Amino acid sequence: MATAPVIAIRLATPNDGAQVAALLVAQLRELDLPADAVSTTRLVATLIERPRRARFVVAETGATLVGVAAISFSWPIEY
Repeated sequence: MATAPVIAIRLATPNDGAQVAALLVAQLRELDLPADAVSTTRLVATLIERPRRARFVVAETGATLVGVAAISFSWPIEY
């Protein structure tokens, strides 16, 4: 019987910015929404540094992020 991977759920840190942005760009593109990697990376970095505006919760297995949830307190992430 195969063992299921261990997945940790935690708040994103500044070191997660690139992986969070990549996951968000993929999600936005799946929804046919405009997604610019450079702008999204900048947005993610800004929001991680300003937790009063938004938080990112990540799912991690090993050193790889496998999921992200964006919690926005001021404006939608999609726009």
